[in-house]
Amino acid sequence: MIKVLLHPKVLEKIRHWTALAKGEFSALGLVEKNGDDLIVPEIYLPKQTCSPANTDMDQTDVARLMVDLEKQGIDPTTLRLWLHSHGDMRTFWSNTDTSTIQGLANDGFVVSIVTNKNADVLARVDCFHPFRFTFENVRTEPMLPTFDLLDACRQEFMEKVMEGADISTLVFDRSRDRREELPLFDDMEDRRTQRYLALEEKFWAGELGYDEYEDRLAMLEVGR
Repeated sequence: MIKVLLHPKVLEKIRHWTALAKGEFSALGLVEKNGDDLIVPEIYLPKQTCSPANTDMDQTDVARLMVDLEKQGIDPTTLRLWLHSHGDMRTFWSNTDTSTIQGLANDGFVVSIVTNKNADVLARVDCFHPFRFTFENVRTEPMLPTFDLLDACRQEFMEKVMEGADISTLVFDRSRDRREELPLFDDMEDRRTQRYLALEEKFWAGELGYDEYEDRLAMLEVGR
């Protein structure tokens, strides 16, 4: 399933620009593909003229942005996000929005996001090649940072955590409304002794905590 992941810096910019705008505004962002995920690592605010219900980006400034990206070694064709705000209005795709998206047609796809001052978000992905198709209501999520801590966490866990054996699994016999335990002991002879059975019965009845149960079990083992 397609997902749009927004870098925390991108989210903060969107939040501030949306709050500052009296009505609508537009922004353009980079999009990187990672499997089914579409990652937005950066977003830009071109020069534009805005009204309460419309935005008109300065195409000369958009062209300058693409040249600047190329100078930085960034492929300008990855500028595939169009984001705009509806101000205090709800999020939806107007006819003007649809026309704008169609005008952004390229050799691949465009991600479009509309937001508002209530922080509502609506996203879609429009594909133009090899065929025309729109993915509606695409999920957007913040992109969580990763710190490559798996190896360090594994080593620390192995050094500091000692895990004991699992307690037997309870099996519920609903037809007879009772509880049966899988054997706690491997040795059949020991399980048949009255002392072990009495100890188990008290444990499963809740009369003994697990620590006390283990202590008494150890005493029985020593006394054998």
